[in-house]
Amino acid sequence: MVVENPIITADILNDDLQKINYWANKWLVTFNPAKTESMLISHPTLFMQNQQITEAPEHKLLGMILSSDCSWSAHIKYVTEKAWKRINVMRSLKFTLGRRSLETIYLSSPDLY
Repeated sequence: MVVENPIITADILNDDLQKINYWANKWLVTFNPAKTESMLISHPTLFMQNQQITEAPEHKLLGMILSSDCSWSAHIKYVTEKAWKRINVMRSLKFTLGRRSLETIYLSSPDLY
């Protein structure tokens, strides 16, 4: 989405965040603005409960790392590092376990993806 006026857009987003806060108070739901981050490609400031939301260059969401520069570098690095950890553990077991057992271990690792 292309934003022509980032200040107006930030005002709209801040208004939406106030509406969410009103809804949360009405339904006794709590949000923690200190644990909330925004990732912006532009530079307007967002607020929730009169507290500035921290800008983050990257954010992990549902196992994917999203970057403010729209690149996949951080996510690819994350997945690669996790895979190498598994592979190194399996290398130490390669003379103890058979190939089928090693494949089962690799494929059943829940936090690899």
